[in-house]
Amino acid sequence: IQLEAAEQALDPDNGPALTYIGLARDLARRGLNEAQRAVFALCPQVLERRDLPGEIGRIVEEIAVGTGLNIRFRIQGDVRSFPPDIETDLVRIAHEALTNVLKHADAETADVTLNYGHTEMELTILDDGDGFVPSAPERGGTGRGRMQECAVRIGGRYLLDSRPGDGTRVLVAVLYP
Repeated sequence: IQLEAAEQALDPDNGPALTYIGLARDLARRGLNEAQRAVFALCPQVLERRDLPGEIGRIVEEIAVGTGLNIRFRIQGDVRSFPPDIETDLVRIAHEALTNVLKHADAETADVTLNYGHTEMELTILDDGDGFVPSAPERGGTGRGRMQECAVRIGGRYLLDSRPGDGTRVLVAVLYP
């Protein structure tokens, strides 16, 4: 962020300095993305003391405190358990989606729903923010790709639906084991 600010503050005629700042910015961004990917891959099981609804509820509280984002969390249907690796990836997806809402959406509200149906469970994160074009490159991150990787790893169905001005919906559906 500081490199981007320096880039904007410099006189456009200062080409060499802008080139070096741009290179440093790109290197920093790539390094941060690699570090995030490594930490994400090495993350220990997060559900050692809570079930899936309890852990997602904790994340909702943690993100909502002091941010001004109103997050509603609902559980529909009869709660059923999944293997720990599946629940861990669902928690990661919920955390990434809510972090993206906070960082990028300029949203006032977000709804997080765990819907336990007859054959599958759906995790949905819906916000009323700015929305975006899903096919556009990510701004400084790899969060969308990580969410999709998690969904694929657990055999889930992943949907990202967004349009500028219409908010964003992330949905992951997982069949019961």
